[in-house]
Amino acid sequence: MQSEAAAKKPIRSLEDALDRCQAQGMRLSKQRRFILELLWQEKEHLSAREIYNRLNQRGKDIGHTSVYQNLDALAEQGIIECIDRADGRLSETSAIRTATSTASTPIKSWMCMSNCLPT
Repeated sequence: MQSEAAAKKPIRSLEDALDRCQAQGMRLSKQRRFILELLWQEKEHLSAREIYNRLNQRGKDIGHTSVYQNLDALAEQGIIECIDRADGRLSETSAIRTATSTASTPIKSWMCMSNCLPT
């Protein structure tokens, strides 16, 4: 019953995101925690490459494959949000920063769900 309540509770903090992972039976590996902590701190949409680069710049030991696998798992559970952009551009709300793709495939960006909620 407690896990049902946690699964329905809005995600408004990093702790809520971690609780949701546990309530949905997800393992909280150090890599998954690194990703959630980064997304929560940054409060902007980031590409998987940006997540990988920022974590490695901070001395966090995580590989490309782990980043992609964790992002997919977290998005499937509704803990983070994924945005596909066919034009190859990612923009935050104020359209200040963009990242362009050299390929014709869409870029995905990721953000904690609660960062989209009104404050």
